[in-house]
Amino acid sequence: MTVVELRPLSLGELLDRTFSLYRNHFWLFVGITAIPYLLLLGPGLLIDAAQSLIRENPLVAGLTAGLLTLLVALGTLIAYGLTQAATVFAVSEVYLGRPISIRESYARVYGDIGRVIFVLILVFVGLLVGFVLLFIPAVWFFLRSCISVMPAVLEDKPAVEAIRRGMELTKGNLGRVFIVWLLFAAITWVAAVLFQWVPVWIAFAVVGGEQFGASALFPMMVRVGGSLANVLAGPLLTIGLSLLYFDLRMRKEGFDLKLMMESLGSSESFGTPRLGGLGS
Repeated sequence: MTVVELRPLSLGELLDRTFSLYRNHFWLFVGITAIPYLLLLGPGLLIDAAQSLIRENPLVAGLTAGLLTLLVALGTLIAYGLTQAATVFAVSEVYLGRPISIRESYARVYGDIGRVIFVLILVFVGLLVGFVLLFIPAVWFFLRSCISVMPAVLEDKPAVEAIRRGMELTKGNLGRVFIVWLLFAAITWVAAVLFQWVPVWIAFAVVGGEQFGASALFPMMVRVGGSLANVLAGPLLTIGLSLLYFDLRMRKEGFDLKLMMESLGSSESFGTPRLGGLGS
């Protein structure tokens, strides 16, 4: 195994390496994200078309839109979990100098999708509880748990253990976590404005607000633009958080030294297909 230069990074280096990985492996990460979004785009557009027909046949259109919305919501959760898992695994392979493809990324994490979805659901429930208690506990829990998918995928941790592991790694590093999350979340938001809302505003100006707003074209443009923004900008946040996961392991566990020992043929058994053998 060829190991790239691994060492604890400054915040600036971590951000720079995130952009470098994304730029150098653009089609890998965009391809991983695009596949599920393209599969969900068709049913989503059918929902928009059905909702535009509610005035003509409220019962049929309403039932159709409701059923499709439920299916798309379930599909979106599965797709998001799958893209998160595949992207995290692809980052780990690229970062450790191993070749990886879109197909291989999905194949290696296919069995993890249930565990990853459970992690996402538990984090979401924790956020809801935090918001009930007040805003600050929700922010604290989110920052502490936002790298929980990485232990679930790379260390084969069960959902609850993955969240506990993520919170253990982020302890004492909330400032770094917050800056990484804020920067790439802001980039995703800017992409949404550019690809989702700017075309809509232009259409409003050209076609006319009332006429365009009442047509099926409005929600369809919003959906297509949102999908494009997520496909192009979404991987950056996952890449950044994945690199942060590695960085925290290097700082707290000497992860880089363990990998160096493996690359030099150490007698210790670290040679697993994932990173579980290098876990805590």
